[in-house]
Amino acid sequence: MFGGMFGKRTFGKLGNRAAARLEIDIEGGLRTPTQSYAFRLENASVSGCGFAMDGSDRDRPLLVGTEVLVKFERVETFGQIAWIARGRCGVKFVKPIKQEQLARLRWIIEHPARHQRNAANAATAMWR
Repeated sequence: MFGGMFGKRTFGKLGNRAAARLEIDIEGGLRTPTQSYAFRLENASVSGCGFAMDGSDRDRPLLVGTEVLVKFERVETFGQIAWIARGRCGVKFVKPIKQEQLARLRWIIEHPARHQRNAANAATAMWR
């Protein structure tokens, strides 16, 4: 609806969500007491996030209600699997993340080349 006027639309409908989600595509992951999963973060808000699952949970599938540690771009917080469907899952955070953390994700969306360069510099810093 507002896509042409404001560029790429990054907030969707709320539906049953507590807050609008920021659409993004970056690395992220979940950790349970027995397993780690590296998934793609598809969206995030202050109250939760969504991941595209890659099938790596086939041997130890995630279940709705599982408590997880969520990690993505300078965010590390506890949550609970709220839903799983069609290779995707949603996580509800135990405590909301800070607006500053969400603002960092927006910066990544708006400056992808700078983010890639910063990530590469950070990854190679120990070799300099």
